[in-house]
Amino acid sequence: MSIDWQTSDMNSRQISQIIRMLLGRFGRKNKFLKLVVLAVGLAGGYLFQNYSGQNPVGQQSGSKEEVGQVHFTHHAKCRMGCRKIDREEVFDVLKNGQVNARKSDAQSKPCPTQSLEKRSRDQQLIRVVVANCPQTRKIITVIDLENKYQCNCR
Repeated sequence: MSIDWQTSDMNSRQISQIIRMLLGRFGRKNKFLKLVVLAVGLAGGYLFQNYSGQNPVGQQSGSKEEVGQVHFTHHAKCRMGCRKIDREEVFDVLKNGQVNARKSDAQSKPCPTQSLEKRSRDQQLIRVVVANCPQTRKIITVIDLENKYQCNCR
């Protein structure tokens, strides 16, 4: 089996076929080596599936170019300032954050809102509320879920 790793869209069935092929090469005697190959294969398959850039929110690095046109409201900028959250952290949450369905509203007018949560590089648990409008994504507010701040945003 030959695989072009640069263009391959492997699924879990193909990964399991590769693992079985590798395990078959060790015969029946070396059970420890088979176990090591199996563990490495499963870990590699997990990493390949979860970090191959197939993220519905965007790609991996969190830069502004990869999340599209973004507009920060005055309220969001104020909250970011007093909570010490920068734009790159917000872009990272937009791209790699988990959707909190309870705090999202797909029926919101004029644009559906989505709440995304993720731990930042400095370990703040951040929620970003974004309105997904046709031409732009509007950041409504940015929240640190674990710390209380005295913000005077109006």
